[in-house]
Amino acid sequence: MFGGLRVKLYGLKHLAIYYLGTPPAPDKIKLYNPFNNRECLHCHLGARSFEEGVVHNADPATLPAIKSNQLSCLSSGCHEIAHDLAHLKGAKFWKEGL
Repeated sequence: MFGGLRVKLYGLKHLAIYYLGTPPAPDKIKLYNPFNNRECLHCHLGARSFEEGVVHNADPATLPAIKSNQLSCLSSGCHEIAHDLAHLKGAKFWKEGL
């Protein structure tokens, strides 16, 4: 529904592989383009857990590098999995006023 012709062709390729071929192993799946941190920052920018996080502030260059997309949120040692949905129910969330 969204995106240009190239995106639609990628989608058709994925459908063909899923229904007619053998899907690749999860560790063999690669992104067409590098991951852009704007997808994470859309929700996490300004959040205390992000802005004041120990790991994000251990090196003064880390947080600015993440915000400028020079250091990927999904880089090794950081967040290989963006949201661990299997354990999300037990995650601790910030609640206003507490």
